[in-house]
Amino acid sequence: MERDRDDMIHKHYDSPEWRRLTELGIEEQDHEHREILWMIMAMRNLVNSSVKDKSKHNALKLLVDDAVQFVQRHFAEEESLMSRSGYPGYLDHKKEHEAFLQRLLDLRAQVQRNRKPLTTETVTLMKDWLYRHVLESDRPLIPHLVRSSLHSRISGGCDDPPGQLK
Repeated sequence: MERDRDDMIHKHYDSPEWRRLTELGIEEQDHEHREILWMIMAMRNLVNSSVKDKSKHNALKLLVDDAVQFVQRHFAEEESLMSRSGYPGYLDHKKEHEAFLQRLLDLRAQVQRNRKPLTTETVTLMKDWLYRHVLESDRPLIPHLVRSSLHSRISGGCDDPPGQLK
């Protein structure tokens, strides 16, 4: 059942429906959200792969390390936008980022030490966190940015209220 749900999301993550639901209207941020999701789905594919050799583990280590570095840069840029614009929810939003990043850092350490294999459950938690974070935490930031001096970076992509994938 969970695999079917993941397959559905994987098929739709770059679809017009997925973009409509998660697009915020800041081209760079939207692209980076899709890139993070792509990395999570690549992790899922590796986890579900029948290959059981060292090359799979090495690929997973590289992917998790790349994800950590990418997420750190993404969060730093997003937090910079919030800070420069005086976003009142900045500290709470930053705490969400810190909690997710810590989970990712812990995962990287575990994978590098070969202590705990990455599981489909872990990947699903990361994917669900990203989707929920974009809809519930990033989306409310947009009206504030539109009113701020940073409004020129907004393309107006999130007029529709958040919804559900069908």
